[in-house]
Amino acid sequence: MWGGALVLDYQNNGRRALDTLKGRLRPLRAFFGDERALDITGKSRYRIVNEDDIERALAQTQEAIKQAPPSNLTDLVEARQARDAKA
Repeated sequence: MWGGALVLDYQNNGRRALDTLKGRLRPLRAFFGDERALDITGKSRYRIVNEDDIERALAQTQEAIKQAPPSNLTDLVEARQARDAKA
């Protein structure tokens, strides 16, 4: 799992940024799947070979970003405004 050891370190050390970290890892996991970080090379970037794969990867990344917790104050304000607009 992408970032598993890093997430475990954050949990064990009580880091407050754990939710932010998980949100930032989500797009990486969506793109790289089960590949280990050590196995990713320059050639890994070129494994997407057609437009359908590119569109699917883009859609997965955008969805993961939407589900990620706000990463800074601007994101938090925008999220609250969007929530309030729906109400």
